[in-house]
Amino acid sequence: MKYYLPEKIYCLNYDGETNNLLKKAPLQVNLSPEGCTSFKKGDALVLDFGKENCGGLRVLTCTVMKSGKFAEGRIHITFGESYMEALSRVGEKGAGNDHAIRDFTAELTSYSDMTFGDTGYRYVRVEFIDDAEYLIKRFFGGCEIKRRKQIYKYNGKDPLISKIFSVAKRTIDLCSSRGYVWDGIKRDRLIWTGDIYPEMLALVTLYGRCAEVENSLDYVLAETGEGEWMNTVPAYSAWWVITVADYAAMTGNKDYLIKHMPDIKRIIRQIDRYVDEEGQMHFDYYFVDWPTHGKPDEYAGVRAVNIMAAKRAVSAAEDDPARIQRILRKDGKPPANKRAGQFGGDIIPHREPAIYVFAQLGRAPLLRRADLRKKQLSSRGAAPYKGT
Repeated sequence: MKYYLPEKIYCLNYDGETNNLLKKAPLQVNLSPEGCTSFKKGDALVLDFGKENCGGLRVLTCTVMKSGKFAEGRIHITFGESYMEALSRVGEKGAGNDHAIRDFTAELTSYSDMTFGDTGYRYVRVEFIDDAEYLIKRFFGGCEIKRRKQIYKYNGKDPLISKIFSVAKRTIDLCSSRGYVWDGIKRDRLIWTGDIYPEMLALVTLYGRCAEVENSLDYVLAETGEGEWMNTVPAYSAWWVITVADYAAMTGNKDYLIKHMPDIKRIIRQIDRYVDEEGQMHFDYYFVDWPTHGKPDEYAGVRAVNIMAAKRAVSAAEDDPARIQRILRKDGKPPANKRAGQFGGDIIPHREPAIYVFAQLGRAPLLRRADLRKKQLSSRGAAPYKGT
């Protein structure tokens, strides 16, 4: 964990001097009030740490005094990824505490060094609640981010693309700093196999083989019972197959694919149980992503994902080619209860993350096609499989 001073301070209800809070100081509290900043009941400010962080607020307190005696004093802390979010309490404008508490009350005491919260943020609002005098030495923003050897950098001349690349890289670094690949550092800190594919592309492009990707794929597999769907969503099991196959192809890690071939075959057999001879799918639940949920093109989207998974599982097709052919049928119509005629059968092109696109534009030699069991797997998520 690293700690940073705020870059700016916005005073919401405070007429004192805040310059000392921006000055470098040791991460250690002491007995001297020199260099401290005084606050009283009702004072409030917003700390701007300049960029997205994953961690909490570390408060170095000299003293908290009530009626001339040492005491405890409450503060209210609100984290925000935006300035407006830092001003929003739980229940206001849709603000919540999902997955990581971002809005809460804490207590300070004299000569203390305490850290509060663990979430994604750039801004932190601090409001002093009790009728007391608070002498604060410093506020520090904590951030946990893993440093790795980078194999690709964007070296183009476009400053806007360079800025986008830097933000994208920091985002994926923050989401993969604790051993797994989270969907988000604030909401939500889960591993969704339906969302991990673009994160995998970004991490492999930046760093090559990545333990966090393998840990995440292995974890979800271990947590999914026999006959169940990953994250309870049928299409997410298909996405797991796609991600494992493309990760192995991009990194040249044949052993990882060989290790999971029994799992890939099992998942393809499981999908096949819900596809009839005409290519119609009969899942209990159809989901690709929220923008299409409950809309006519959702069925086509699930079909597209299953087709992509089946194409990645060509090695498994040696068990039963007919099974793969059923899944690959593009002329299958939706069941009657899915508003037949409202769905198309074309594969929806996959959107790739900015980092991956930049790598291709820069013609970086990052993608390697591996000859996996004499079957060539595509190294790109949207590219159709071409057999040998």
